Amino acid sequence: MIRAIRDQLPAASDIANSALLAWQLGAQQPSLSAAFLLGYQLACRYVDPKLAAGELGAFCVSEKGMTSLRAMSCQLEGNVLTGSKSHVMLMQPRQLDWLYVLARQQQQLLLLKVAADAPGINASAPKSQPMVPEVQHSAVEFQQVQVEADFIQADAHERFNKPFRYWEDVHVSLAFAGWLGTHLEQADDTLAPAANGLIQHFAGHADGYGATGLQATEALLAAMTEAAKGLKDQAAQQWQRDATLLQLAAKVRQRLRQKLLQYG
Repeated sequence: MIRAIRDQLPAASDIANSALLAWQLGAQQPSLSAAFLLGYQLACRYVDPKLAAGELGAFCVSEKGMTSLRAMSCQLEGNVLTGSKSHVMLMQPRQLDWLYVLARQQQQLLLLKVAADAPGINASAPKSQPMVPEVQHSAVEFQQVQVEADFIQADAHERFNKPFRYWEDVHVSLAFAGWLGTHLEQADDTLAPAANGLIQHFAGHADGYGATGLQATEALLAAMTEAAKGLKDQAAQQWQRDATLLQLAAKVRQRLRQKLLQYG
């Protein structure tokens, strides 16, 4: 699966319409795990516009027991990263090229770029997970790890952490929709229009969620939920297991909707 994904991923600088690409390539994936990884890697190309063709990255934020981003263990001293992240994909065995790590430096939040095979990175055994089982996740510890000096990004929460949810939601949802469309025994009249609505919106509004983007994303999720009733046998079982992933950010989107209504 990993080799096939690498072969399909263009350089970030060569992508004209990443949302459309997620929809098109999602339809070619053999599993929802592969569709998820494809969409996620397209989202990573908004984190790092220098990602080369075939390169894989992971956006690393979560830490065990962390209640505030400013309380995270990961910190930068000089050009050296220490700390740990609780949930990093494809690190045991290592199948990534780059890690994009949210870390603190005194009162600043930074996004750092680290080679996935850099000395001082230790990954635990993969954790069991109920969905997209082919994309395994591990806890990772950083022990005096050298970071890429030309990628130390300030104001990381506003510039990367907040919009990454949007980038991931859009591309993974469209990749799932592409996969779904190819596994329906009868074509669904609402799936393609909903996908096209999100594709067109993202083409002009890639910076982050707004009211229209939220509406377009949730319209596609609703269309997928209805269309998936037409799946049969193994495809239906796979959807029932893996499509739960699409609902993980539902509470985040609900809070965002309330905020958008409040500040209108």
